[in-house]
Amino acid sequence: LRGAAFARAGETELRRRDAAGAWETRRNNAAGIACRVAGGGRAGFAAVSGAGARAGHEAAKTALAAAIPAPDPLPPRRLLGVTPVPPPATGGSAERREAFANALADVVERDGEVSLVELRVLEGRATSALATGEGFVARWDSAGALVELLLAPEDGPWRLVSTAVPSLRELDVKAVAEHALGAARLARSGAAPPRQLADMLLAPSVAAPLVAALARHLSAGTGELESALAHGRVSPIWRLE
Repeated sequence: LRGAAFARAGETELRRRDAAGAWETRRNNAAGIACRVAGGGRAGFAAVSGAGARAGHEAAKTALAAAIPAPDPLPPRRLLGVTPVPPPATGGSAERREAFANALADVVERDGEVSLVELRVLEGRATSALATGEGFVARWDSAGALVELLLAPEDGPWRLVSTAVPSLRELDVKAVAEHALGAARLARSGAAPPRQLADMLLAPSVAAPLVAALARHLSAGTGELESALAHGRVSPIWRLE
């Protein structure tokens, strides 16, 4: 029987402003342990909230009970390794988050053409650890911040604009506001964006049906995808990732 356990503990603080201008602050602390087991042609996985030996015991017990016939998903010990990385950026104080959120809301509201429906500023840190039954152990720290603005142009659809960064210290209030307001104005009155092409990264569950549908469309009437491409039914300069 082979096994691996993954544990994470973290904390986040959310600063939120609604359409009426009311502010709300939420703090959250969370911890959890996940366990994966494999052996005898079976594999199981389970995750539970909490920390400590009791949570780890419950995760392992549940993973064993949930095992089903499956190949071994755990990599061999010789393929596991670690790479030293610098510690994450130091998070800002509650006062800094509040000042950033207030300043961003003020800049957006002064625009006059786009209404601020909701603003969320989230910042958090976490410590994670991985251990296998074969003696491999790794630990790392992570941190990040997320800024989301829900904007409503006067004559267009609402837009949700998100910006994720390692730390709020990397963001400039004016730059974030200009980017969000520009995105909100793109669809106003049906106006086209300044660029007609955009790079997109699709999840496999989304990309697979899309690629299959494109292939069927391109080969419709010919039976061969290569023939459809050769006859210029689609530009050769396109890419899906």
